[in-house]
Amino acid sequence: MNAIEIRNLSKSFRSMYAVDHLNMTVPQGAIYGFIGENGSGKSTTEKLICGHLVPDGGEIKLFGRDYTDPGVRVRVGALIENAGCFPGSSVYQNLMMQCINLGIENADEEIHRVLELVRMEDNASLKFKSCSLGINPRQIHLRAERRPFSPQIILKPASRQKEN
Repeated sequence: MNAIEIRNLSKSFRSMYAVDHLNMTVPQGAIYGFIGENGSGKSTTEKLICGHLVPDGGEIKLFGRDYTDPGVRVRVGALIENAGCFPGSSVYQNLMMQCINLGIENADEEIHRVLELVRMEDNASLKFKSCSLGINPRQIHLRAERRPFSPQIILKPASRQKEN
């Protein structure tokens, strides 16, 4: 079974196509890289898959079922374009807010387990805004790592270099 199947997916904004009849298949258990230039429709496609946008046309299936099916929606986690963290709060505080939002029991224990998993236990009190680019993607992973589900749809933005 495929984790994601997309057929003839389209989405336009003011008559300009961000996604134009896209076909894509991602097998279950695969790691899939979505690479393209700015404005090529990567984030729009991810938002369509996650139900944050409504397609103009086409079909999206997750695990063989329509992407709007509530039974399949609970198996999808997404962090698109940013980590959704509070910059003035610590790594620990951001994770605790996420645990509360998700209703995770034993939140303190879970946070410490995951911090250890990604070797960030010494950075728990660090403010999000002062985290390096190397730490920020790990926080994104921490927020998505919360439950055993698949696929995890995570966009890790590449570092941007200043243009001269």
